[in-house]
Amino acid sequence: MEDVKCVSVKLNRIRSVIAIDVVTKKVEVLECSHRDFCRINGILVNGECPQYCQAIVAAKSFALWGRVRAETYLIEPERCQYYLERQPVAR
Repeated sequence: MEDVKCVSVKLNRIRSVIAIDVVTKKVEVLECSHRDFCRINGILVNGECPQYCQAIVAAKSFALWGRVRAETYLIEPERCQYYLERQPVAR
């Protein structure tokens, strides 16, 4: 659990919860308010959010390097576990 960080990201129109494995740098989008827009417009890559998504870039920058590019914060471990149980991180 200590190698996976859950980050909440709030951009202009996007609100998402993203899990990041800090060892392998793999990203799993657990919840995103923009997912339907991306699906309808064909932005999803094999059903997954692309790595250039603004929310993913902001979450990775915050979790790995501590840079703040949007309204981001770490989710406490208990709440993070709730999201991870609903959808496990692919390793």
